[in-house]
Amino acid sequence: MFKVSSLDDFNLLRETSSIEFKLAGGRDGKGELPHDFWPTYSAMANTDGGVVVLGVRERKGRFELEGIANIEKLKAELFNNLKNTQKISANLLNNELVYEQELDGKTLLVIEIPRAPRQLKPVHLTRNPLGNSYYRLNEGDYVLSDEHAHPWNDQSDAEFLRLIGGWRKDETPVHDALREALANVLVHADYSERASVLVIKQADKFRFRNPGLMRVPVAIAIQGGEPDCRNRTLHKMFRLVGVGEQAGSGIPIILKGWKSQHWSPPNLYELREPYDQTVLELRMVDLFPSDVMDALHAHFGAKFEALDSSMRLILALASLEETVSHARLITALSAHPVEITRMLQQLCRSEMLVPEGSGKGTVYFLPWQTLPTAEQVFGPNLRSSSSVLSDSSSVLSSSSSVLSDSSSVLEQERDEHGYLHSEQLPLPVVDDLSALSSELRQSLEKLAVEPRSKKKMDREAFQKVVLDVCAGHYLTLQALAELLNRQPASLRNGYLTPMVRDKKLALAFPTTPTHERQAYCLAESLQSPEQDDEL
Repeated sequence: MFKVSSLDDFNLLRETSSIEFKLAGGRDGKGELPHDFWPTYSAMANTDGGVVVLGVRERKGRFELEGIANIEKLKAELFNNLKNTQKISANLLNNELVYEQELDGKTLLVIEIPRAPRQLKPVHLTRNPLGNSYYRLNEGDYVLSDEHAHPWNDQSDAEFLRLIGGWRKDETPVHDALREALANVLVHADYSERASVLVIKQADKFRFRNPGLMRVPVAIAIQGGEPDCRNRTLHKMFRLVGVGEQAGSGIPIILKGWKSQHWSPPNLYELREPYDQTVLELRMVDLFPSDVMDALHAHFGAKFEALDSSMRLILALASLEETVSHARLITALSAHPVEITRMLQQLCRSEMLVPEGSGKGTVYFLPWQTLPTAEQVFGPNLRSSSSVLSDSSSVLSSSSSVLSDSSSVLEQERDEHGYLHSEQLPLPVVDDLSALSSELRQSLEKLAVEPRSKKKMDREAFQKVVLDVCAGHYLTLQALAELLNRQPASLRNGYLTPMVRDKKLALAFPTTPTHERQAYCLAESLQSPEQDDEL
């Protein structure tokens, strides 16, 4: 909605190609559409849309508020004419696009004119488009010729493309990074695989996916210098038009572009379920938000100040992502893997990070986070994951076989709905469908009716079902697999893990992401009412 707060806003905006101010007093001063409104309506509709503000006078280059005495009369005239094809060929307006605005005691009428869809162009006065169709150029409305000629047609090809937005040179490190990422996903794709090339732009990130696993280890690709292109002819074609780098410098160029904006480091990883694929995520999120840095300063004081930039980055990532791992830091830092190990050890010795797990499964988190573990919630006696997550086994009919002798104790902690409650978790847990009340179980099964009856579903539709059933509570992997009629390992690798990376789902136990009793909830379910208001 177009909004001005003072007369100074009018003087700043003046007349542009998208905003115009007109008087609308009429002969009796009560309100009447100005005679030049309809050419402006046609011109804006045929170009890029715009806003007309009625009730404003321009005098010697300054704008003065006149207001409209009878605004209902003016609105009635506007909509009556819009219904009359002898006046105008297409009605693009509705009540949401035509509204009153009070300013300094004067009532103005704001009309937002959208760009007309292709099928309605040209929007013209009367029933004859010839000589009655207009287009917008700078602040003026001009008649289209019978051949719909445009002054830009006289320009050179390159200038014409620039004017219509078809070509632009705007070189920055971020543009270099995105261009390299696009070339990278195409030239390294294994087109014989079942997965497809996929590029997604969201408000806070880009996600590039290509079929096939990487031909060099992630750590080597991050460092650069060892190219092993899968589609060399395609790579050569890109290089001939100035796109794509050589000598294995592609990923370092992407890292450099993102680092130039102090954004969270790119995340490069491989997936083997449901098909072999490589994913590169570029998040447009500040690496060092002020609240994160303030918290780190407050807790560590001089110790934090004494750290080098790489170790500060590790702590910032741990704060933003709850946990970090050696594999994640390989994609975030330019340091050698051995040096990353030394930095993690130093941070742990300084009690600035807490390790959890062993070997490649070790994750690190900040000491004050006190993240919950599955053992705290379910007890220490858990069966090994091999019997639970094997794809060769049938989907679990219930989680009762997973619980050991402690199940009788846990049963006492269930509420009337069958939820399991724990002080360690902010939401209740569904760990056994058979323990749920009939009402709750039926409501979950109703949400999951499509995947329960179909082995194959559209990926986005399946993800939506996952988010719906995980809203307001945690669901363990086994319970979720049973509910959705899917194998646990395939469900986790193909859907749940990527959705956690995308911040759509949240883990109950982030220190052990592959735990056999891991549970998932809708990430938005963890937001407090205050957070919802802010968003």
